[in-house]
Amino acid sequence: MAGEKGRRHDAPLVSDKDNPQTTPLAHAMPIEEIQAQLQTNLEDGLSSSQVASRAEKYGRNELDDGPGVQPLKILVHQVANAMILVMRSTIPCQRVSRLIWLPRS
Repeated sequence: MAGEKGRRHDAPLVSDKDNPQTTPLAHAMPIEEIQAQLQTNLEDGLSSSQVASRAEKYGRNELDDGPGVQPLKILVHQVANAMILVMRSTIPCQRVSRLIWLPRS
């Protein structure tokens, strides 16, 4: 590694199941190194055989038929979380105010 041309030694590192070795994140690597790792051509992209091979290995590049974004559900979660935070913040305030304002017997 030491002395490799163009490599940043302080780049963030990542590993994954296909590449168990720890490697720098793509955004921190020189483009030529990324091109070599991905075995692609910057001008022409992937060949038809590479596309077929990768589709077989990784599956098609498609989104599932999941429920997707549900704006109402997002809103309910945000409001519920905000209300819980407000309610929890009132508990210590109530305790402090009772200590201060309640007459001692």
